[in-house]
Amino acid sequence: MRNIETKPKISIIVAAYNVEQYLDRCIESLVSQSFKEIEIIIVNDGSTDRTGDICKIWKKKDPRIKVFTQQNQGLSATRNIGLKIAEGEYVGFVDGDDFVTKTMYDDLYHMASYNNVGLVSCKFIDCYGSIPDTVTEGDNRIVSLPEAVFLLMQNTAELTAHMCNKLFRRDLFENVNFPVGKSYEDSHVIVDLLLQCEKIGIINKGEYYYWHRPGSIVEGGFSSKDYSLTEAWDANRKKIHKQFPELDEIANYRFYWTCFYLLDKMFAHADENLTDIRKMVVFLRT
Repeated sequence: MRNIETKPKISIIVAAYNVEQYLDRCIESLVSQSFKEIEIIIVNDGSTDRTGDICKIWKKKDPRIKVFTQQNQGLSATRNIGLKIAEGEYVGFVDGDDFVTKTMYDDLYHMASYNNVGLVSCKFIDCYGSIPDTVTEGDNRIVSLPEAVFLLMQNTAELTAHMCNKLFRRDLFENVNFPVGKSYEDSHVIVDLLLQCEKIGIINKGEYYYWHRPGSIVEGGFSSKDYSLTEAWDANRKKIHKQFPELDEIANYRFYWTCFYLLDKMFAHADENLTDIRKMVVFLRT
């Protein structure tokens, strides 16, 4: 256990909203990390179940845990609060219904610090039930910024837009905030963070258990909030064009992929989404 007077090397920000079913498992995976020089910042986003009580219990058990409670404001506001509290040189994000391997932050930190990179990513282990999906492993590697952008635009398992399977140098967030009131917040900030790095690290093994819950924005049916995804990737392709115009083709591919992704969600309940389907089809034909 670290001396509480010493600043942690990693701040782990946990967003917690009505996750009483899962939160013990999440926090247990964090306090059990093989890398001990961490602080765990749990932001309770106005939960109406036992989430707040569980946070208090864990805070008493481990001095590395900080708990902040706010009125419900959404995931972006929750993470922004965590960033204001964070003291670590590096920062990571975990959702309260997910959990991580015992070595995840050890692996991420040592690759980041040894190679002097601002961002390191590992793979997700998708969980749709009690049996996690199998993850293909490979060699860890350092990639240049142009290659990292290319991988992100391909939406490969090696590099996705998600925040939670990554470790970031905290100063990357000095001029970057999560967009309050928007869905798919990760897609709105990932390119801004990536473009500040000269190179990034990739750990080619699954370390973050991503729990897929029915009814979440990602898993649920189409709603007008989903247009935030195409908004994000339209902005991202313009940012990439300014720095890497040679990557226009792959950046445009990623934008149009999101359009077809939304179209697929619309068709899942076509009778309810006819107007949106027509609009999207007309846009894609132009």
